[in-house]
Amino acid sequence: MCDGSTPRTGGCSTATPTCGSRSRSGVVCCRLADGEAVEEFTAPSVDVSTDVVRIISERVVPVGTALQVELHLADDVPPFALLAEVESAHPQDDDRTVYTLRLAELGVAEEHRLVELALQIEREQRP
Repeated sequence: MCDGSTPRTGGCSTATPTCGSRSRSGVVCCRLADGEAVEEFTAPSVDVSTDVVRIISERVVPVGTALQVELHLADDVPPFALLAEVESAHPQDDDRTVYTLRLAELGVAEEHRLVELALQIEREQRP
């Protein structure tokens, strides 16, 4: 369960995320209300950059909602735990919504680690 504390490696939950396909990175999201964690859910990511993550979910999450997120980019790499806010929501034809999550600013070392890991994953997925 989310504990609502400052993001850390290991973030929202000690349980393995139950996201869909691991071909896209998994995101564990903890919805925060008044700084308290009130709900945890998982969603596959659609896109990850150093300032936004796009996820797709059947869950309704209002724009402006604060989240604590864990980005699970690879099985052998500790997740990135960050604060985010729902910036936009784009309903799809299949009852799911693509959400853009604006990430809190990353430190230089975290940003470098995220970019390097993304490049590594991209190289491994090429035929």
